[in-house]
Amino acid sequence: MYIIPLSYLGLGFTFSAFSKGSGVGSAAPAHENHIVLPVENYRSSRDHADADARSADLTLHGDTDLGLYFFRQELTRQRVVEFYAKVTGSKKVAALILEYAAKEDIPLPLAFSLAWAESGFNPKAVNANRTSVDRGLFQLNSRSFPGLSEEQFFDPKVNTATGLDYLRYCLDVGGNEVAGLAMYNAGRTRVTETGAPKMTLDYISKILKYADYLHDEFENRMDLIRLDGQNGPGAHGMAQVRYMIGGS
Repeated sequence: MYIIPLSYLGLGFTFSAFSKGSGVGSAAPAHENHIVLPVENYRSSRDHADADARSADLTLHGDTDLGLYFFRQELTRQRVVEFYAKVTGSKKVAALILEYAAKEDIPLPLAFSLAWAESGFNPKAVNANRTSVDRGLFQLNSRSFPGLSEEQFFDPKVNTATGLDYLRYCLDVGGNEVAGLAMYNAGRTRVTETGAPKMTLDYISKILKYADYLHDEFENRMDLIRLDGQNGPGAHGMAQVRYMIGGS
């Protein structure tokens, strides 16, 4: 369970996605390529003798990325942008990664951790290999993407869109984050035929550790306070997590 102060998020009495046209057991508006988050209960402080503020109880699927969810809500989007702008040191870079991570339904910590490991969030980063060159935010390889021009490799929007589209492909083919990252780094053919080399395994470990750090920092900066872990499986057999959203 999380407590999210609405005053901190800059919200008033309600989350618009939850209150407008939503009742007990109804779902938040659907967004393409992401899980709909059902509202378990909505109540005001009058329903709580011990409540200091109005609140909303939500039940979210356990594999839902909190950052993506808040980015998709108009009233909390700016908070997410501000957090990741500090992470990257650039609001423009953060906005691009957020836009295409949301489009490809990639967890934000994973998307930003990949860009950090590949380029340190530097759109002009270059790494010359023996037979090819990696360029830009997501270090797109010249042999893997022969259709891109020099200008496109260094265009942050094109590089981000292409890099996260390719990561989505790798995640889908690999079936999990470890295999997907291995394919992104070493190539699908090499990983499926001979496995990932030690260098790639170290690369994966580095990315996942930083992704965990970003996840925890996001919770802290957004004032998300964990009160308990996952509840049992939901109606569709998926693990669920309960959140309380409230504020003064």
